[in-house]
Amino acid sequence: MSKRCVERGCRLKTWAESPFCFGHFIDHVSRSLSDKQRASFLDHIDVLLKTTSYREREIIKLRYGLGGMYYYTCDEVGRIFKISSKSVRSIEQKALQKILHPARFMRLSKFLDVYQLIEPDEKIVSTIHICESELLAYVSKNPNRLRSVTPDVFERIIAEILIGFGFQVQLTPKTRDGGCDIIGFTSDHLGITTKYIVECKRYAKDRPVHVELVRSLYGVKQQKRADHAILATTSYFTADSIRYCQSPDIWNLHLKDFESIKEWLDTYEEMIKKGGVLI
Repeated sequence: MSKRCVERGCRLKTWAESPFCFGHFIDHVSRSLSDKQRASFLDHIDVLLKTTSYREREIIKLRYGLGGMYYYTCDEVGRIFKISSKSVRSIEQKALQKILHPARFMRLSKFLDVYQLIEPDEKIVSTIHICESELLAYVSKNPNRLRSVTPDVFERIIAEILIGFGFQVQLTPKTRDGGCDIIGFTSDHLGITTKYIVECKRYAKDRPVHVELVRSLYGVKQQKRADHAILATTSYFTADSIRYCQSPDIWNLHLKDFESIKEWLDTYEEMIKKGGVLI
């Protein structure tokens, strides 16, 4: 069932997975950014709008108040363009589908940290970004695109997969990540919590992960008293890395290469189709 924008008095449908319609989404994000970031954000919106035809673009601007304060109804837009309100709705939906295409929508990824669902007074943060489900659907069908996203987007993709697998996750700040990108927690049926740390390396397919990084992550695991550590990469691991991980003295250190992440994506996609969460 479609949802309506949470902005008071607005009856438009929500856009992507945000709580707002397309226009109020832009308004809300703009207010959350600095002047310099806002200008860059609006430039990106303009680029997305240029993927539509002239009529689609003008209808979107009228319907969602872009460049002004007034949101026109379908009937009002229909009278302007001398078409039916049903045709306005159809054109509007086609235009939004073009704008929402993941390959284009990834342009906005660096602005989307303003959308985090944070439980008050809780230390665990579920970082669910509004573009992630669409982006995951896209890379599931085009896994090689994982190597072309930014490292930050790759981390968020891995975080969203873990959320789908039943984790509560926190993305660590870039300036003080402490040697890991993601901290995750799971609880079993007895209420026992297991702590994971995850390091993400978005590498080219011919750039392997060497044993030094694997050793370093195991040191962080010990330091943070984590139960498990995962090193996820879009490339592969050297033989030394694999041997180190298989040593009898090394516990619960998991190496996930490009093929393993593709399996994660397949499992995640199946889970989404069934409408459930893997525990």
